[in-house]
Amino acid sequence: MYLDDSDRKKYYPMFMKLVEDFMEATTFAEVRKTLLHIVQDVNATKYYRALKTCKALMNYESEVLSYSQNRGRGPDLSALVAAHEDR
Repeated sequence: MYLDDSDRKKYYPMFMKLVEDFMEATTFAEVRKTLLHIVQDVNATKYYRALKTCKALMNYESEVLSYSQNRGRGPDLSALVAAHEDR
């Protein structure tokens, strides 16, 4: 959608399906809130902001996976929280 806004209707259903699948897979409130902000940004055609928020979510998820594999320090929520601050 960011690169091809003219075909937004073509991509939007797949985007929403992926968001819904992610929402079903997580019970963590901060992740759900982040996903809702991404949807709001996409709906408002604020694609770059949505992409920045996606990046923060991907970094957080990477930390969660690393934590579960290494049993090290817990994941850092600061990037997700920061993604919400400008709203």
